[in-house]
Amino acid sequence: MHIGHIFPFYFAKYLQEQTGTRVYIPFSDDEKYVLKDKSLDEISDYTRQNLRDLLAVGFDPDRTRIIVDTADADVVYPLATTFAKEVTQSTVDATYGEPENIGLSFYPAVQAAHLLLPQLVEGRHPTLVPIAVDQDPHVRVCRDIAAKQRYDVSKPGALLSKFLPSLEGPGKMSSSDDAPSILLSDDRESVTDKIRTYAYSGGQTSIEGHRAKGGNPEVDVSYLTLYYFFEESDERVEQLAEEYREGSLLSGELKEVAAERIADFLESHQARRSALGSLEEELSPYQLTEAERQAARRRAGYPDNALSQQ
Repeated sequence: MHIGHIFPFYFAKYLQEQTGTRVYIPFSDDEKYVLKDKSLDEISDYTRQNLRDLLAVGFDPDRTRIIVDTADADVVYPLATTFAKEVTQSTVDATYGEPENIGLSFYPAVQAAHLLLPQLVEGRHPTLVPIAVDQDPHVRVCRDIAAKQRYDVSKPGALLSKFLPSLEGPGKMSSSDDAPSILLSDDRESVTDKIRTYAYSGGQTSIEGHRAKGGNPEVDVSYLTLYYFFEESDERVEQLAEEYREGSLLSGELKEVAAERIADFLESHQARRSALGSLEEELSPYQLTEAERQAARRRAGYPDNALSQQ
């Protein structure tokens, strides 16, 4: 995972800390398999490693549920089957384009199960989905399902976020970029080297020119990483932008500030990850209880005598 992957989870944790809300986190290992050219063994390994990174974020286990599609198929599949009847193939094609396989055709129903699960477990209530803008189609399809009022659920809302920029400049950070991504496993030296070498600068081509004209923080990747996530103080962020614009702060100096903040964050994250026990032991408090699974299936329409409820 790179830092762009983990950002939404730290944001969700922040919301949980500030509001006391419950957080549901789905892991779509099934989608990864039907979408990517990876074996089941590779997908399983990625899932286990990614779950350890997620657990290192530090969610409150009393207010957090983590759902892994294949491991929690006893609740995910019955719900997805129910919602699949509400979505036509033409809707899937119009929203996502022609799918490569039937697994991708079915996945919007699985995503609807993810988004409506909190209400199916706990009863009807407002829900908010913090996502990057490219995930918005999933929410829109789910809202259409909820709008049919065949289930006692409200339409989920989407809280859309901008992409954490690629080191190459504005645009989504991606593992497939030509420039490397900053990985959660990177050490301080690797982070510093990547920022110094690849981070797009909004400064001038010479020190003299920069001192005279200043830089543009709006396109400078080092500044944007601080602005979006890695500098907690709004006052400090504004100070850096002002100094950069007036030319008293050089591009190289701004890169050093960003590299230090990112490395500090990663070292704290890695320390928490290393302190975790076995995945099964650490994940257990975050899993759905049997009563929660039964409640979700019941609210989706499954009778108590259904085999899935036994």
